[in-house]
Amino acid sequence: MGNTRVVIETALGEIVAEIFEDRAPITATNFLRYLDAGFYEHGRWYRTVVPDNQPDTEIRIEVIQGGINPERESERFPPI
Repeated sequence: MGNTRVVIETALGEIVAEIFEDRAPITATNFLRYLDAGFYEHGRWYRTVVPDNQPDTEIRIEVIQGGINPERESERFPPI
């Protein structure tokens, strides 16, 4: 079974994110739970890390960071 891929639509275009459920099952399940419940509709994506923007780092990563819709903060699920 392959990894789940999701498309994040932004005003600047689409981001395709691969969710590594085999490597981070708890975090991946939690992210997908919020996604399925619509918490990322009108959410904020504010940081991307790609190999090109970390030239002095020996171990490079690829990650995006964001948050749920601020208007839904009070509806958050319990912490994992």
